[in-house]
Amino acid sequence: MFRRKIIWWAVVVIVLLIVGLFLTTFLFREAVCQGKHLPFMREWVQLLTPPKDLYRRVVDENLNISTVGNKTIVFTLKYIGPYSIQLAPRGIPDKLYGTEYDGPLRATVEFYIDEELILEKDFKYNKSWSLGRSGGIPEFEVNVPSELPIEKSTTCLVRVIVPDPYLAERCDMRILIGRQSEE
Repeated sequence: MFRRKIIWWAVVVIVLLIVGLFLTTFLFREAVCQGKHLPFMREWVQLLTPPKDLYRRVVDENLNISTVGNKTIVFTLKYIGPYSIQLAPRGIPDKLYGTEYDGPLRATVEFYIDEELILEKDFKYNKSWSLGRSGGIPEFEVNVPSELPIEKSTTCLVRVIVPDPYLAERCDMRILIGRQSEE
């Protein structure tokens, strides 16, 4: 009889601890994903109960790649972890989609905070655009907070160094910045 009560109370305590831990991580999921509380739980929170805006794009802006020029975008990063910055074509015509295209496009990105250069990167691609296939979209990753800060207004300057009028005429090029999953 005494042994059954101990087992029953142990089960109740374990269930209450699990429920309490789940409720705590659910209530503080944004703070956990921002790295403020319980940093060891961040990957579990992202897997089980991620904040609704965790994987929502931070930036989705049109980029003119028909001429040499600059585009300035101001944004703030809310969560820590890897972010992907990419040049993505939209509205590709069917006859161009999935074909290899040696495009001359070259672009770089600079990140500024309070007019001070924090990070500069080139878009990585091999000039052989496999539109619709893997590796065809110029992109790179940055890690927050080691490369870019969290919760600070960041200015992104996209420089088109070598334009691609042919591709610009056939599709809408976008600059996309969004949070990536941690594998």
